[in-house]
Amino acid sequence: MATVQSWKRLALRAQLQRAAAVRRPDTPGPSPSVLPTLAFAGRRLLGAVLLILGVLMMSTLLLLPVGLPLALLAVALIAAPGSKERLS
Repeated sequence: MATVQSWKRLALRAQLQRAAAVRRPDTPGPSPSVLPTLAFAGRRLLGAVLLILGVLMMSTLLLLPVGLPLALLAVALIAAPGSKERLS
């Protein structure tokens, strides 16, 4: 029973992909709005600032327990994907 459901799901996914491929080339794709773009850029900027701050804290060796998690959080903010449009 589960294989039938997964087969139907795969068939639906393939049908949607074929429909997307048939789209006329002169129609533009979805454009991201300003707010998600600014949020994505702001998150990356915050990550860069936190990364620099974390590295500076780690260089003192006294603040290593604070700087290391801060730097890891910064890397996660920089590497986090944007909205769902950016994933496809």
